[in-house]
Amino acid sequence: INSRFTLFDMNQKFIRTFKLARGLIKAVDPKYIGWIGEDKILIYNRESGLSSSTKEDEKLFHIIDIKQEKILESFGRAEDICDLKNSFLRKTQVGIENLRLIIINSDSVLIVPEFYFGDLYLFHKGRSIWRLNRIKGVNPGQKPYKIYGIWKPGDKRGKYIMTMNFEGGQKYLYLPRHVTIGFFRLSNGCYVHLLFEPVKNKKYYGVQLFDPKLNYLG
Repeated sequence: INSRFTLFDMNQKFIRTFKLARGLIKAVDPKYIGWIGEDKILIYNRESGLSSSTKEDEKLFHIIDIKQEKILESFGRAEDICDLKNSFLRKTQVGIENLRLIIINSDSVLIVPEFYFGDLYLFHKGRSIWRLNRIKGVNPGQKPYKIYGIWKPGDKRGKYIMTMNFEGGQKYLYLPRHVTIGFFRLSNGCYVHLLFEPVKNKKYYGVQLFDPKLNYLG
């Protein structure tokens, strides 16, 4: 995992490269990078909670000051968003990979997991402390995946059955249901959540709409 950051200006001209302290390398596997204030970027650690060797590794999100070239704040844990007692989610890491994030402002970050269980997650900073607010969307009524078992060569069970690497080098067959494929904020402040929902080998797409205060509209 690389903790090196390379900066370019708006004209794609190279500015400089910097690295964080060696001990923080595991904490900065940037699957997502976004601005969260002047000279500050937000990243998240997709290995959070899986192999924690430092306090930074235990945190899911990190705010980095690109001028000071260091981590300013770390907050959130994988278990806030993902049920790490669920072996499928934990051992495949799908519970915290491919999170959809919207940085509302420097004090608020809104998150939807790839596998959608019906909740949105809002981290808000108040009095120098980041707190989590779980927001109810629409409960899909079933798990966002169905596991069929260990994959064997030539095993085909349906058009949208997929494989997922598991521990020990094994692959598991599973059907994705209620999978987040997009999460956006509109110009009027509303939020749109796009879902992929295959049913009987056919593609279906769902759309959920939330108002600026994150009330579900339909």
